[in-house]
Amino acid sequence: MRLYNRRGEIRTIDLRPNRLNIITGASKTGKSSIVEIVEYCFASAAFTVPVGVIRNTVSVYSLQLETPYGTVICARQPPANDRQNTTTMHVSFRNPELGPPILSELEHNANLDDAREFLSKVCGIEENETFVGSGVRPSYPADIRHALFFVLQAQNEVANPDILFHSQAEEWFPQSIRDVFPYFLGAVSRDYVLRRQELTSLEREIRKLRRQVGEDNALRIASGRVQGLVREAQSVGLIPDAFDPLISNSNALTLLAQALDLDVDADVDSYESAGQVADLVATRERLRQELFEAQTEASNLRALLAAHDEYGTETREQQARLSSLALLRLDGEEGDQVEACPVCESVLLTPVPLASSINRDLASIEDEIGEVQRSAPRVRELLGSTQDRAQSLNALLRENQVEIDAALAAEQRLERLRDLALRRSNVRGRIGLFLESVNQETESGLTEAAIQDLERRAEALRAELDPDDVRERVNSALSRIAALTMAIARQLSAEYAENPARLDLRSLSLIIDTDAGARELSEIGSGANWVAYHLALFLALQEFFIFNDRPVPRFLILDQPSQVYFPADHGDERELGGEDREALSRYFRVIIDRIASSGSGFQVLVLDHADLEEEWFQDAVIQRWRDGEALVPAAWINSGEATHSAP
Repeated sequence: MRLYNRRGEIRTIDLRPNRLNIITGASKTGKSSIVEIVEYCFASAAFTVPVGVIRNTVSVYSLQLETPYGTVICARQPPANDRQNTTTMHVSFRNPELGPPILSELEHNANLDDAREFLSKVCGIEENETFVGSGVRPSYPADIRHALFFVLQAQNEVANPDILFHSQAEEWFPQSIRDVFPYFLGAVSRDYVLRRQELTSLEREIRKLRRQVGEDNALRIASGRVQGLVREAQSVGLIPDAFDPLISNSNALTLLAQALDLDVDADVDSYESAGQVADLVATRERLRQELFEAQTEASNLRALLAAHDEYGTETREQQARLSSLALLRLDGEEGDQVEACPVCESVLLTPVPLASSINRDLASIEDEIGEVQRSAPRVRELLGSTQDRAQSLNALLRENQVEIDAALAAEQRLERLRDLALRRSNVRGRIGLFLESVNQETESGLTEAAIQDLERRAEALRAELDPDDVRERVNSALSRIAALTMAIARQLSAEYAENPARLDLRSLSLIIDTDAGARELSEIGSGANWVAYHLALFLALQEFFIFNDRPVPRFLILDQPSQVYFPADHGDERELGGEDREALSRYFRVIIDRIASSGSGFQVLVLDHADLEEEWFQDAVIQRWRDGEALVPAAWINSGEATHSAP
């Protein structure tokens, strides 16, 4: 297991194969979080790592798995922005000689479904279906997530009298445990899915042959369906109108076969007017826009001519007034003013300008009149050109509308042809299905023999897939597991070790057959007994899985099995009495013995407070989390660099 912080620093927990691995330590050092981290890296649908230091400091959670196919890395980043989970993760093969991957190599490369499929395959879980009996619930494939039911025991499970399996207390999970158990026990054969598919195929072929026999018989007895298909083909033009109602069945079948060779889309394919309407409508919109622009331009030019005419009239009136002043004598220097009336010689209250000033104004007005007279013809010429262009555009629009009307009519004709082609296709489909079901060359006797042969093969598969047979194999497997559980319980000196102990799948409980009758685990007192039977059952399951080469991970994680001896969760093993200390020591020694006898890479990780002084125990301790040592290094916490805030 490896944890990465944001700077890429790595916290590594190396587990030794074929060994008991113990992480011992004080409370609140992160021991129990290892179960949640393992679940998370195995593509869980929820992120359950506790809120606090771990969430705030760890950037990536990672596991390195040794599989039959090679070393596999699976890693996940924690959810961001207070989300409950992520939908992607990293899975890949890696050469262990390259050392641990760096942080940048653990980018997510798969969604959770793909990651589960990948991890299931490398664990050896082949294509399968769960055995759900004869009910209405659909079957589904067992995967690596289901295998975790049998390899994890969290702190609230390992000594729980009411819960045996991991996640059993969660909604819907008990039924999932019951569903997948037959597959992991091997009661459902490895090729169960293939045989189910083979049976389905056989049953389909049997139905087809029986239908064929029925069609042949019906064809010999009555010709109604054949004649009906011929008339239907005639109605859509697949068969000529010259149809003899007394035509023989043989000739009718020939006509139907010929109808299948006709190209029902020939008329549609030869029609070339499809798709023209859209182009014509686009042209109409362009012409309308050009006409609007021409009409606007013409309107502006007419307004300009009107303004020219009005301005010319005003300037001519001004010219006339100034010209009349030229009759008077207004001599003097330029810039001087006349202060006496030139007619009566009376003094003027307002002096008037001299003739030179008036003549200058008069000349300016004449220039402006001339400019207006010169520009007006050019404006009229441009107006005429614009009006001509507007008339041309109107003519083009009328032609365009005629073309649109014609194209729409063509589209309607094409739609009728398409409808006819569709009707022909439907009729041809029915003819094809009918002709496939009628094999004139197959004799009924041969067909019946083929049906009987298929029935024998199907019956053999049904017997092999018989739910009762599957249940018998499940019961057989459970009997062997019960024998192993009882043997291990004796090694653990459980209180009822001499009594048979069996797993009941319906209640998902361990049943002890006592002299007073069958008793569930919850009816047998003492936490020591509960832990002992949990341990006995899970060691028995692992031995069964290993011996029968079942695709369940070869590891077992037990969180706080000594908790019944440290109920306050902070005790010291030195406080234990002799009997409790011996019982606790016995648990660990039995685990070591069972690992040694498995001989198949079985690995157990125990997370506990206990730290016994015996040499064999100390040899199993891989890390000790006390006096500041914990899952998350103190340097990560003290650095003040958190990857994200806790929810």
